[in-house]
Formats: sequence, C-alpha cells, structure tokens
Amino acid sequence: LQQELALTVQFLDRDERNFHCWNYRRFVVSLLLLLQKQATARSAIKSSIATGTGSWDVLLQGGENDKIDEQILLMGAQVAAPAAPSIDEEEKADLADGAAPDSTDWIAHEWIFTKQKIEQNFSNFSAFHYRSKLYPLVQPLLEDELQLVENAIFTEPDDQTAWWYQSFLLRQNTTSDEILSQWQSHVSNLEELAEEVPHSKWVVLGMVNCGMMLLKRQQDSSDAGSQRTALLTQCQKLIDLDPDRKGRYVSLEQTILKIA
Repeated sequence: LQQELALTVQFLDRDERNFHCWNYRRFVVSLLLLLQKQATARSAIKSSIATGTGSWDVLLQGGENDKIDEQILLMGAQVAAPAAPSIDEEEKADLADGAAPDSTDWIAHEWIFTKQKIEQNFSNFSAFHYRSKLYPLVQPLLEDELQLVENAIFTEPDDQTAWWYQSFLLRQNTTSDEILSQWQSHVSNLEELAEEVPHSKWVVLGMVNCGMMLLKRQQDSSDAGSQRTALLTQCQKLIDLDPDRKGRYVSLEQTILKIA
C-alpha cells in the first residue's frame, strides 16, 4: 500500500490536479487507516497475498464483531478516524515528501501533503477538496487556513478554487469572539484586495459571504445597520459587475434584509 501511495506522488508530480489520482490516494490512505485500526484485517490481507487470491474481498470477511464497514472502506476511513495530534517541525520535514515512513499518523501526513500541493498550484481544487475532508479530523487553526486562502486569492483573485474553500470555512464553527475577529481581519484584507482589482466579482462576493456570516453573529450590535447597508451596496456592485446573474444577487439582497 505504501508503494501505491508513493506511486500517487509520482502521478501528482506530473499532474497535481488529477482528481482520479487524488481519489485513489484517498482510497489507499483509507486502507492504511483501516490496517492501523484492525489487526485482524492486517492478518487477513497478508493471508490473501500469501495464498495468491489478490482480492480485497477478504477485508469484508470474518465474524460479526470484526467485520469492516463497507461504507468506510469505499468512502474513506478518514470519516471515522480519530483527530490527529499536533506535530512538530521535525516531523513535518519527515512527512513533506508525500510518501510516508513505515509508521506515521496518516491524517497528519495527508494534511501536510495537501498544503504542499496547494502551495505548488493554488488552482488545485482536488487538494483543497481533500483538505476539506481532513479538516474536521485535524481541527486546525482558522487563522492558518485563512492565510492559505489569502495567499491563493491574492495570487489569482478570479480563480474560484480558493473561494470555494473560503465558503467551506464559513460553514465551520464561527461562534467564538476570537474566530469572529479573525474573519473580520480577513474581510479587511479583502477590502484592500478589492481596491487593487476593482473589477473582480469574486472578491466582492467573498466579502458579501463573509459579511453575511458576521451580520448573523452580530445582528444585535450597534454596527448592524451600517453592516447591512454596506452589504447591500456590495450586492449592487455585483449586479453592475455581473448583470447576467442579477437574479442571484437580488436574492442575496433579500436574504440580507431578512437578517433581523
């Protein structure tokens, strides 16, 4: 399996956005996680290889207590794996090549690998998507993830990939004052970017999405009225920049007005 993992590294070096390879890598990692958690499965696979059956069906054999969930096998064991512990800089260096050593925390390894690939190409949607699957297991610092988003959008504001990940982050926990403060700082950075690229609808839309979340969380504050007015102004700018999608932005305006 680690040879297969190393093979995906070679493929992704040739085409870092190959979603077929990313899906296969996730499948391989899910098997590695299952092997870590299921000693009986490890023995069964070795037995299968030794007898030359060459089939993964043996994973699904066994008694009622040791049968492996088919859905976990097919959809990825990440959904059931424990959260990854923090890792130090030395461990990061060991994991950075994408082909892990014999014994490692696979979730932490994949988390580092996705960031490496994203930083090589900010348009790598497959890496961002995989990162979103790992996110709830790693529980990273929001500040770090927003920095990754900003690095991408300041490089290419009209690339939708990083904006998709920003939208994903907005759906995560946004309740604490510290987290809200980080989002406010993010919006301030977007406002600076909007001055540099005034014709980018994606920057304005990103500000609207963040602003709506902040308005919902702070609707009782004294600034709520001015925040709502600013959002409506941004929606009008979106209509001017992208008139073909006027209906969508009018719907956003109606949603903003309903935030009591």
